[in-house]
Amino acid sequence: MPPPGPARGQAVARSRAGIALNAVLRELRQAVRAILARPAFSALIVGVLAAGLACVIMMFVMVDTLLLKPLPFAQPEQLLQAGIRGDGELGDILPVSDQDLLQIRRRLAAVADTAAVARSTINLSDMERPERFHGGHVTAGVIWLLSLLAIDIKRGLKPKDALNVDLAALYWHFVDVVWIAIFTLVYLIK
Repeated sequence: MPPPGPARGQAVARSRAGIALNAVLRELRQAVRAILARPAFSALIVGVLAAGLACVIMMFVMVDTLLLKPLPFAQPEQLLQAGIRGDGELGDILPVSDQDLLQIRRRLAAVADTAAVARSTINLSDMERPERFHGGHVTAGVIWLLSLLAIDIKRGLKPKDALNVDLAALYWHFVDVVWIAIFTLVYLIK
């Protein structure tokens, strides 16, 4: 036992830190054992927690974007959606063709700016300018991967699933290549 004084205080502090570290390591080992004992349940829990976290983050982003920050346009109250009125009960507005858009743009050139978006996109903004995010493509790919994960958890992937896995991987590689090209052309080359 160290003599009384500062040396003894430091020894006690080191001893307490060692006990706390051992307790943390013991808890981590137990957590790893529990995960390895029930991997499907653990994956489900991680997935549910990740989805919940994504929802909370999305709510914060929506509150920040819609309530706390204005739209990144000079006069957002003057934004209009143009299109062809659908015959549905809800009064759907159908998109205009490329030729119609060009004609509308020529007619309104002196009065207003015109722009168009595709239905498979979501416009995100960093308050400097809106940016197009291809949400439909990403959503389709994520659903595809989640279906493969469900198959793997339920019965395991079999050789007959190899084509589906390969096509999913090729799809994501294609999306990666397209985004690298878009990023390079739009953001890096000015």
